[in-house]
Amino acid sequence: MSYIGTKANYAVSLRLYSVQCRDLLKSAYDELIHVDIIDSNDPDHLELLGRPELGMTLTKLHCWRLTQYTKCVFLDADTLVCNSLSPSIRFITLTLDS
Repeated sequence: MSYIGTKANYAVSLRLYSVQCRDLLKSAYDELIHVDIIDSNDPDHLELLGRPELGMTLTKLHCWRLTQYTKCVFLDADTLVCNSLSPSIRFITLTLDS
């Protein structure tokens, strides 16, 4: 995202990747974070929805473990960033102080 002017550090969370993919991602991101898949284990209801791939959407809950950052913005894999996110990040007010 640096090519569109975002100044913040950015990380990518990954499940499985090859060595070649890891090396490429290391050149683009400040941090690579490995996450384990969290599966809903509810194929019957997902089949009723016609969306069996949604079983792994709970994996996104790992975002709440990014406590090393003061602010986080989650972008799903199908997000296309066209402008700098820096102005939006300044207005994020949700904090989880322990």
